[in-house]
Amino acid sequence: MFWVIGARPMLDSLRAGHSRLTSQPYQPIYMRAVVARSDAEADGFAAQYDGLLEVREILELRLPRDGECNWRELPPNSIKK
Repeated sequence: MFWVIGARPMLDSLRAGHSRLTSQPYQPIYMRAVVARSDAEADGFAAQYDGLLEVREILELRLPRDGECNWRELPPNSIKK
């Protein structure tokens, strides 16, 4: 699982979408986005994740469907630096 970073307007949009879709603070959502892997140093909560992804464009935000997405099954080079 990755920690997301990005420009303030992009993160504000992501937070607003999460709040609109969920009723629990850490409830997962499904996001399809244009991202880039970041080499920035992860600290705090971000250090507990597999890396940082910079969100460049949000294509879709919604609640996940059963069995729909398992990020651990992504092909190894599907998230590029």
